[in-house]
Amino acid sequence: MQWKVVEDSTKTLLGYECLMAIADYHGRRWTAWFSPEIPLIAGPWKLAGLPGLILEASADGNQYRFVATGIQQTEKPITPIHLANEYEKTDRIKFLKARRSFLDNPLGKINAQFAGSGVSVSKVRNEDGSDATGSLFVPASVTDLIETDYH
Repeated sequence: MQWKVVEDSTKTLLGYECLMAIADYHGRRWTAWFSPEIPLIAGPWKLAGLPGLILEASADGNQYRFVATGIQQTEKPITPIHLANEYEKTDRIKFLKARRSFLDNPLGKINAQFAGSGVSVSKVRNEDGSDATGSLFVPASVTDLIETDYH
C-alpha cells in the first residue's frame, strides 16, 4: 500500500494528534488518520503501513469507515484459528468473484450446491408472511464489496 502523508492536515482522535494519509487500495481511495505517538504500523481491516497506528479510515463516499473508540492493553493471548488447514485454497480475485456471485443470487448458489433440493424461493417469507425474496438480492450497483478491483 503506497500512502501519501498530508503533513499539514491534523486532527485529534482519542487524545492523540493524528496526521492524514491517502492511498488507493483494491479499487477504493482511502483517507486515514494515524498517530505517530503510537508506534505501530497497524490499522483496521487490511489498512496498515503508516508510521503510527491508524485511528480512523474511510473510503471515498464513506461507504466504508472505521473509527477507533478506545485503546486498551491486554494480556489475553491471541488464539489460533481452528481447522486452519481445512479450507479450500483460492486466490483473492476468485474468492471475491465467488462472494459477489453468491450475494447476487444466494438461492441459486445454494440450490446448485444441493442439486435442486435446497431452498425454494416460494418458502422465503418475512415473519408476517410477506414475500422476502427481494430483500435477499443486493446487486453490486446498490452495495459492492469493500474491495472492488475484482470486476
